[in-house]
Amino acid sequence: MINSFTKTHVKFLEHTAIKQAIEINRWKLDNSSASNLPHVTESMEADLLDCFETTKILLSTLGFPLFEPISRVTVTTKNEGIFVKKSKEIVADGNLIDDGFVVFKGSEAKLNTTPSCHKYLIDLSFNLLFHRAEKSSLISFVE
Repeated sequence: MINSFTKTHVKFLEHTAIKQAIEINRWKLDNSSASNLPHVTESMEADLLDCFETTKILLSTLGFPLFEPISRVTVTTKNEGIFVKKSKEIVADGNLIDDGFVVFKGSEAKLNTTPSCHKYLIDLSFNLLFHRAEKSSLISFVE
């Protein structure tokens, strides 16, 4: 077991964390450029990966599921049904998860808000436009 971390250990953990965060694509990373994977012995790699797995569990337990993917399979097994919204212009589906509501890939939303729309929803749609969706006359969720 590791009693103290060296610079190499930290670089290994950083590389592993950034690589998994990019693969899972649940969050937008401010810094997605990791250093090259440093060389560590096989036994040290096993210890470091164990530390990383423990950190993932602790973060999830504390309400920060940084390295857990969201997928239709995960969501539909946690809850009974999928919420579907259909209108003349849009079709959207999603589901409740432990830390909120997930809108599935392929869903759409209106680009313009109505006058009665609450400010927090306007801010949310603005954030989605610039970080998580394709831009057109409708918002199309692509992740």
